[in-house]
This record gives sequence, C-alpha cells and structure tokens, in this order.
Amino acid sequence: VAGGETTVTLRGEGLGGRNQELALGAAEGMAGLPGALVVALATDGGDGPTDAAGAVVDGNTLARARAQGLAPADFLRRNDAYHFFAALDDLLRPGPTQTNVNDLLFISALGE
Repeated sequence: VAGGETTVTLRGEGLGGRNQELALGAAEGMAGLPGALVVALATDGGDGPTDAAGAVVDGNTLARARAQGLAPADFLRRNDAYHFFAALDDLLRPGPTQTNVNDLLFISALGE
C-alpha cells in the first residue's frame, strides 16, 4: 500500500488522470503474472477531469486489451487511459466521496 500523488507529463489530447495513467503504465509489465494486481485511485472519487477514481490492472489486462485491438502504448502516448480502461470495464467509479485524503496505490503479487 502506498499513498501520494504521482505526476503525468501531458503529451496527448486524451482523457484520464494520474491514477489511471499509473495503472495503464503497469499493464505491460504485469502481463501474464498470476495473482498480480494494481489498484490506483483517488480517495475523493475523481481522477483528473473524469468520473472515475482510478483503475484496476491485473496479469490478464494486456491479453484482454489485445483481444479488443487495444495497445496500451498508444493510449499512454495520447494520455488516454480513461478510454482504454472504459473499453475493458476496469475503471473505478464510486462517485464523489467528499473525502480528499490522498491517492492510494494497492499492489498485490500473490502467486497461485
């Protein structure tokens, strides 16, 4: 478990926030790892200018994305993590929590 706020260098015209971008950046490195899980979220329920608090990535995310013709690197280049995770239904959308404490990152690497 980690807390803090990451930064994103904007290059593209996409949609997302720092937590979604962090999760997307982890997707390729986690590919095929059983039990691997990353959950990145903003405690206030909103990440960047989106309705999502963040996103979830696991060892199957990359395979599921490729099956839909999605390439994480293309979405990262455009800073468009929101649409990547929306296509996979992996966005966290709790709604406004009225509690802005921090961004949280949960990482698990449990083996099978």
